[in-house]
Amino acid sequence: MNIRVLKLAATMAFAISFTFSAHATLIGVQDHGTYLTDTTTGLDWLDVTATANLSYDDVIAQLGSGGAFEGWSYANAAQFGTFVDDTTGIASGINGTGQGYTYSESNTTIRELIGLMGDTLDAFYQHEYGQSYCELNPTSCPNGDQVETRGLLADVDPSASGPYHYAGVLLDDDTYSDSIDVERTSDEYFDNVSSYYFGSFLVRNSVTVSIVPEPPAVMLLVFGLVCLIPLRKSCTFSHGH
Repeated sequence: MNIRVLKLAATMAFAISFTFSAHATLIGVQDHGTYLTDTTTGLDWLDVTATANLSYDDVIAQLGSGGAFEGWSYANAAQFGTFVDDTTGIASGINGTGQGYTYSESNTTIRELIGLMGDTLDAFYQHEYGQSYCELNPTSCPNGDQVETRGLLADVDPSASGPYHYAGVLLDDDTYSDSIDVERTSDEYFDNVSSYYFGSFLVRNSVTVSIVPEPPAVMLLVFGLVCLIPLRKSCTFSHGH
């Protein structure tokens, strides 16, 4: 096998390993400080803590022209599920309200996503008590801490005692060794209630990136194997030489 084929094989092996190992961390994400972009859907997501302590009614009033959240709109439960699936690389199957998915503690992506979107649990405890949840309740956190993001969604619960809007929840609980990570769309809040404990999931068409399809890992693997077949001429990206 000649040197060119060996170099190409090494390059493809690295690309393949990087593609598969990317699932150990967030994928398809561009962080812009106050918002991030899901490059698969081409949607920007505003940090949830940017709307903490604002009710659904408060946020709706600021979505129009000249408002603090002009250009943004409420994400629905299906968009929330797709967003978390895209960025964590784990298919939860959440496509509506009243649904949830439990993650293995071996995966750290939920914690990383909460870190980018903002920890509303910490925002609440810092505002109310000047300490994090575990700092205030050390006996409840023997093995670690807990981070959580809660945000209102566009989906309405038509309850007669409402009006309610559903909320999406991201939770990474490391307080006990057998704790779990959770994604769900089952929580509800009155439209006129505000708290630092939750914000809103707001989206818009991306103002910074366009959707560029990434080659699937299987295609990279097939290409790499083809290039290793001992042919009379080396496998190259162009014809001729």
